[in-house]
Amino acid sequence: MSTPQEDNKTGAASALDDWKECRTTIGRLDGLLADTRKYGFTLVTVLLTANALVTPHDPIVDRIAASAAVMALIVVLYTIDRYYWILMGAGAQLAGQLEKDLQLRTTTWLRAAAVRTGANPAIASIYYGFVLVAAGVAAVVVWPSGRADAIAWLVGLTAAALLLLVVLEVFLRTDTSRLMAWFRRQVRLGTTQPKGPATQA
Repeated sequence: MSTPQEDNKTGAASALDDWKECRTTIGRLDGLLADTRKYGFTLVTVLLTANALVTPHDPIVDRIAASAAVMALIVVLYTIDRYYWILMGAGAQLAGQLEKDLQLRTTTWLRAAAVRTGANPAIASIYYGFVLVAAGVAAVVVWPSGRADAIAWLVGLTAAALLLLVVLEVFLRTDTSRLMAWFRRQVRLGTTQPKGPATQA
């Protein structure tokens, strides 16, 4: 029969293993998030530049269609970005809870530094800026034309894209219980109950 001291040592070792796995998962998600932003921002920039420089056959219709496609891509990238970001936040929260018992401060310091930099709002503003730039590229041609239908389409598409970004942000931030459960399953933080001894038939 194990002593209380042995049980404490076993529990501390298990918590340390869970914390290491949690940090590993956070690092993997951080890499995925960095790749999403790096390649996504590059692609959006290239498409915006092409939309601005290429002379279309039907300037008004083609500009609106191209800007709408870029806006759709921005919404998709934003969805992936926010999903990874919130999963990382859930992982940091779990790691912080474990650090209280392990007397560690790695995650606590990193989270505090991330909050001080204001990186999250800044990154979000870039996506909103991309939508406005895409609208501006089309507006340069659409607005001087004076066509009410074209202007209405452009304004409606821009408003819809911005609204989608806001809705996605709110939804992903409020529906965190499912994401927390996913993260717990990934890092195996004691959510599976140990099986009892096998019973004899």
